[in-house]
Amino acid sequence: MLLDDVIVGDYVIVHAGFAIQKLDEAAALESIQLLREAAALMDNLDPDNG
Repeated sequence: MLLDDVIVGDYVIVHAGFAIQKLDEAAALESIQLLREAAALMDNLDPDNG
């Protein structure tokens, strides 16, 4: 962990196994939703995914 003010339950960005940035809940939930949408799009483009 590279951040000093993080507690259990906080949202963070992790890179190479280290927490590098703390996010507020709204930003974290928006990021999660965007990642889910991107993953769904990639699944639809995957020729091995039926």
